[in-house]
Amino acid sequence: MPEWMERTSSELASFGIDSVRSCLAPLVSFGDYDWYAPPAEIESERFGLVVCDGPPASTRGGRYGLAPVMKHNFDNGCVILLDDAERNEEHAIVRRWAAEVPCAFTRIGVEKPYFRVVVE
Repeated sequence: MPEWMERTSSELASFGIDSVRSCLAPLVSFGDYDWYAPPAEIESERFGLVVCDGPPASTRGGRYGLAPVMKHNFDNGCVILLDDAERNEEHAIVRRWAAEVPCAFTRIGVEKPYFRVVVE
């Protein structure tokens, strides 16, 4: 969603954070779930931090697609922050990730909880 990319970029700039790459990508089918089509230019990049706050919960598979589609980009020790940990769907997603990608997860926060996932 272009408006969310613009909002995120604006927030990052307001904090002087310039080491983040934002990519606008369409949702595509990966069989039993939908996820963003990864831009070719990030294929060989390694990530130390991932903030997962999309796609919308109504998307087929929710946010599950991050791990199976992008796991080859995760560095050892990569931290993934998964928003909306109060939702049952996100609980199921982190458990599924842990079964498929070596990682540990912790729920953090009370009013606006999120999961902190650390790739092993």
